[in-house]
This record gives sequence, C-alpha cells and structure tokens, in this order.
Amino acid sequence: MIQLNRWGNKKLKLEKMQRSGKNLSAGLILIILITIFFFPVAVLQKTFITTGLIQSDLMNQNYPLKAAYGNALKKGKLLLWSSLIGNGYPVFAEGQTGEIYPINLLFFKFLPNLQAYNYSLLVHYFLAAFFTYLFVRKVLKLNQAPGLLAALVYSLSGFFMTHLVHPSMIQVASYIPLNFLLVEKIIRSKQRTKNKEQRTVRYATVLAIVFTLQALAGHHELLYFTVVFLFFYILIRTLQLYRENFFRCLLSVVCCLLIAGLLALGLSAIQILPTLELIKFSTRKTGLSYQEATAYLFPLSHLLTFIKPQNFKFTSVVDYASKFPDAINLWETYGYVGVIPLILAVVAIILWILNTFTKQPKTKSKTPGNWEITATFVFLLLLSLLLAFGRSTPLFKFFWKTVPGIKFFKYPTRFLVFTEFSLAILAALGVEYLCHSLFVIRYSLFALTFLDLFFNNRPINPTVDPQVWFQPPPSALFLQQNLGFNRFHALRTTPFDYSLTEDLQIQFDLKNLLPADFNILYGVRQTDVLAGLLLSRHTQLNHQVPNSILSLNRKDKNTLLPPPTWMRIISLQAGKFLLSPIPFNHPALKLVETIPLTKPLTFNIYLLTKDGQEHEKVSVASIYLYENLQSLPRAFIVPKAFITSEDEKGILKLLSTQDINFKNEVLLEENPPKISNSQFLISNSLSEAEIVEDTDEKVVIKTKSEKPGFLVLADTFYPGWRVFVDGSPTKIYRANFNFRAIVLPKGEHKVEFVYQPRLIKIGAMTSLTTGGVIVLFLVLRKKVRIKISRHLTGLVS
Repeated sequence: MIQLNRWGNKKLKLEKMQRSGKNLSAGLILIILITIFFFPVAVLQKTFITTGLIQSDLMNQNYPLKAAYGNALKKGKLLLWSSLIGNGYPVFAEGQTGEIYPINLLFFKFLPNLQAYNYSLLVHYFLAAFFTYLFVRKVLKLNQAPGLLAALVYSLSGFFMTHLVHPSMIQVASYIPLNFLLVEKIIRSKQRTKNKEQRTVRYATVLAIVFTLQALAGHHELLYFTVVFLFFYILIRTLQLYRENFFRCLLSVVCCLLIAGLLALGLSAIQILPTLELIKFSTRKTGLSYQEATAYLFPLSHLLTFIKPQNFKFTSVVDYASKFPDAINLWETYGYVGVIPLILAVVAIILWILNTFTKQPKTKSKTPGNWEITATFVFLLLLSLLLAFGRSTPLFKFFWKTVPGIKFFKYPTRFLVFTEFSLAILAALGVEYLCHSLFVIRYSLFALTFLDLFFNNRPINPTVDPQVWFQPPPSALFLQQNLGFNRFHALRTTPFDYSLTEDLQIQFDLKNLLPADFNILYGVRQTDVLAGLLLSRHTQLNHQVPNSILSLNRKDKNTLLPPPTWMRIISLQAGKFLLSPIPFNHPALKLVETIPLTKPLTFNIYLLTKDGQEHEKVSVASIYLYENLQSLPRAFIVPKAFITSEDEKGILKLLSTQDINFKNEVLLEENPPKISNSQFLISNSLSEAEIVEDTDEKVVIKTKSEKPGFLVLADTFYPGWRVFVDGSPTKIYRANFNFRAIVLPKGEHKVEFVYQPRLIKIGAMTSLTTGGVIVLFLVLRKKVRIKISRHLTGLVS
C-alpha cells in the first residue's frame, strides 16, 4: 500500500512537471511571437508613432510624461508636479503615468526612457497573452494549442492594437484574464472539502494584489469596467455551479471580491487618494453628462472590422460635429481578431446552442463541463458588445443610470476589451469542440491566426527612427532661447485629421506646433495640457470665458483677429509667445518667426464658426511664431486687490470686462487680513519680482518693494502648495480665477513656493500599513487556526 502511494505521488509530481514544462514552453513561444510581431521596436530600437503627432496620446501625452518621470526617477524622486504644462499640473495625482507601478519603477529607473517606454509596452502584450493562455489551461482544462490561439487573439486583437497609444490602458487590460482566472478559482474553491478556506484566502489575496497593480498602472476607467464585468461573471458562474445554495454561495464569493477590492484600495492608497483629490478640482467632479459619457459612437457598419480589417482607413476623416460631437473614431471601434478565431467562436456558439436545445453533446470534447463556460462567455460577448454601442442602444442608458460610479467615465467603446477576451475564449473552445485530438490541425490554426494578425493588425502602429523623430523643431529651439520662465500658447488642431498622418514629413513639420505635453521633451512651458483629468478652472479659463473664442477675420478669411478678452486670458497665463498655423492680425502681436511647411495643408482647427461650432477647416502653409507684447510676467507685484464674492461663472464674466486692470490689481475671492501700520503700494512705487529658481516642485522669487502689496504668481492654484516668505509660512490666495497670490510686506524678500502634497504622504502610510497587515495575517494565519482548532477540540472533549 505504501509503495502504491509512493508511486501515485511520483506520478502526480511527474504530471505537475509536465504541465509546468508546457506552460514554460508556451511562455517562450509567446515571447518569440511578440518579439517578431513588434520586431522594429523590440530589436531595431525604433519607436511607435501610431496616429502621428497631430493628436496622438502616445507621443503627445504619454511618452513626454513618462520621459519626465524617468528623468526624475533617475535622480531618486517621483514626478509629482509638472510646471511645463497647463500653467502647472499635478501629474502624479492624474495617475496615468503610473509612477508607483512596479514595472514602471523598475524599467524607468534602470533603462533609457525610450527603451523603458517601449519594453514596458511589449512586456504587457506578453502578459496579456500569457494570462489568457493560463485561463484556457487552468479553467477550461484545454491543451496547449487552444491556449496559445486564445493568447494571440486577445493580446494582438484590434483593441490592443488601436489602444497601444494608451500604455496605462494596455497595462490594466493585460491583467483582465488573470482577474477572471482568480475569480473562477475563488468560485470553485467552494466545491472543495479540503483546504477550502486556505485556497479562498490565497486566491482573494492574489486578486487584491492584481487589483492593486491595475490601480497603480493608472487607467481607473478600465479597472472599474473590469470589476463590473467580474460581478456579472460571478453571478453567472455561481448560478451554474451552485443552484441549490445559490444565494449563500453568491454572497460568499461577492464578499471575497469586495474584500479583495478593499485591500487593493488600501495597498494603492498612495495613488488613489491624490487622484480622488484631483477629481474634486477636475471637470469630472460631479460626473459627466450622458452626452459626454457616450462620446464616440459605434455605428453598426463598424462591425465589418471584425470581418474585413481594411474596410475602413484609419487615416480617413470620418465625422466631426460640435462641442460634444457624435464623432466616429475608428481607433475606438476597431475589433479585428482574425478570420479563423472569429469562425471558431461562431462554431462554439452554434454547437452550444445545439447542445442546449437538444441536450445531446454534438462533439467528442473531453471537457463537457465547458458548455457552461461557453454560455458564460456568450453572455459576456453580447453584453460587452451592446454596451460598447453606447447611446446607439437603450441598454447603455439604463446601465449609465443604474450602475454607481459609471457617470465619471466616458467612451463606452472600451467595453470592446471584454468582447475581444470573450471571442478569444470562445475561439479556444471552438478548437476543442471541433478538433480536440487533431494535433496538426490545432497548431496549424494557431500559426495561420498569427500570420493573419501579423499582416492585418501590425501595420496599424507604424514605427520611426527616434534619433530623427525627437530632434527639436525650429520652434522649440527658438523658445528654448527666448521664453525664459514664461509660457507660450499654441492653437490646437482637432483630433480628427488622421489623413495628415500618412506623410511623415507633414508630421515633422507639424511638430513646430508643439502640441500639449509634447513640449515637455524640450523643456519649454505652455499654457495647455493634455490629460485624462483636466482641471476645471483651467479648462473654464481657456474655453468658457465669454467673448474669448477665436474666429477667422471676417474681412480677411486667412487671418485671425483675436478679441480683447482672448488676449487678456493668454496674457494672464504669462503667454509671452504664440504658435499658430494661421497668421494673426493684432498690434500687440509681433511676428518673430515664420516656419514654412514642406507643402500646403488643409485641416481642422479649434475656432468658432458662423454656425457656432468649435472647429474650422483652414488652409495652412506656414507655422507662425508671435511675441505677445501685452503679456504679463509670470511673477509680478500689484498694489491692490479687487475682492469678489461671485461664483465661478460670475468671475468668468468679470474677466471678460475691462473693469480690472490686472497690471495694477489682482482679483481675489476672499478678503486678506489688513496689514497693520502700513499702506498698500501706490501705482508709481518701485517694485520688482524676479524668479531665480524654477523647478517642477519649487519656485523661488526675489522681491523688492517700497510698500506692501500682492505678489502674483501665474501658476495653478492647487492643494499641496505652501509658501514661505524669508522662511516663514504664509497664506496662498486664489488669484485671477486660477492662479496664486500672497500678501507681500515691503522691503526685500525671498519667497519660496514649495509643493508638499499631504495626501501622498497619508496614502503612502496607508499603503504600507495595509501591506503590513496582510503580511502579518498570512504569517500568523496558520498559527491562529491551529490554536482555535485546539481550543475547540478541548471544549468538545
């Protein structure tokens, strides 16, 4: 008997080693295929440019911020704030840079920034593939070939190709198969009679860690969508497996999910708390309107991309309408997963329908229990697809009204990630149902799928030599020499000029517009910012002040005649220079540089039209660089304050009038205490304010004034900033709607503005405490359980 047990144990160990070997070989195969798929970037050190520079989140937003983060990390600190964008912006709090995410920390600390950026992307394409493979192997109990097929379908799907421009989204999406795998393990652990609690605790702890990684990666929208779909998955799978004890088991599993979520919130508090604070000051502080939340329509005609990938051109201008347009963006609706996987998924669905209605198995599958999993993913496929259609169907409106928190997110097209995952799993099941014992055919289908995706999805993201691409354009070189501590303002193109991205030379020319965030690479400050969470006051200042929207000159359609309010708003932001593809006609704007384009272009730009739209199609031959002679300094002293009790809309109206002379008066929203024994500056008194040090998280100003006054700094007013006058702390007032001011005593002073965000420290302590509690629990869990067991045994005896 002992020999039989030993032989049985050896057999189990051998089988386990064989499974591990297969998983290892599958991992190596996937690494090789991902490397081949992204060969120019993985091996030749080229870089993705995707939609080009005009409106590419890859190059405009993500890489410049990641590069700044990498530079800070190599100096031993995090990038908490950037003074180069949006008059100052809380980069860390926004989250998408993923500064605490372990893979980012590792790569950007020890690798050059561009290599870290690209290799981080490739690693997550591999993780997406490998976790999908594990789900197929461990949940569906299928062989290696179906697992590899599903891995390619998910990781190289249309969603993953078009959203390469969003690294944080790719990072979160790569863990989705692992989320479902761990939840399935938690559900099934209820069936076990031995070590049931230990397994549940283990899987819930790992799930909490995975949630934490996704939260730290920074794309909270996709993480939220994932949690919602996990609830649907739990509901269906619990109903399938525990019909007799459905409600008890459902409550148990949901509690595990909630506990994992709460632990993840604690572990990721260092990121979550600053983000929650930013939301309160952002354009999403009360959620989005239904129209905003459903931006980007998904027309039924775009379902053809699942069948025919070249049916639409990525570089075609599809549609653009008004302020919240019914825009159709192919980059959000493209879903090609390959012809063979789609056929296999359809076959799996048909066989499941036949099996359901006839109660007779129609295949020789060794895993008949997978009919239930097939049903689950058919439901998830239909649900995700219907939700992705957004306001094209009534389902999303019901979803938007009933699901808590959904109002803070937009782009329902991103539910397509669950469509792609469902198709990947159904394709694997299709292989099993059709040819589970036909080794050659299974691997042939896998190979053909790779070739299909290679030739149809890979070209979506072109690459370029980074040595050429990142050369500073003439506009950046001029600003580096002449801007000083001030800012420039650039007119933006709309995000729908994809046709211009086919010509790389055009992209090189348009780099001279220095789109928002791209300017970070060249160290020049600008007024605009590209971010997921835009600051409400900054957005209102630049887009909602009455009579401040640019329009073409009625007399000369080829020029811009800026209204006085627009000039005032730019000047308040220390906008010393203007970049524009259209010439200005204004006495205070001095043309200092003209940069001709290689060839004339026509594209959309954000301007007010006769019909009240926000864009105008214009002809462009050069980029013009103007000096704004009316610009206020970034730091200056004024003799008096205009105190207002108006709300935000009222203050915006004040900014559009001529009632306030901002050279001599600062607009405050609360009354500062009177300065004893002194009077404020009179207008002809001598006063000086000179910035002597300016880093992302510190601004040092030397001041000199004959009388007390107000020091105004045209940087974003935001929690976490403190100010010291000669080492003594004082109060910062919100000035001129969105900036900072302090009461300044007479004489010479050294004024230091320092960014010391309190919530990051509180979040760090919370994360460390939560991690310590989890480790302590795991260490003591077995000892506590043994003591309780002995105590209970003693009571019984």
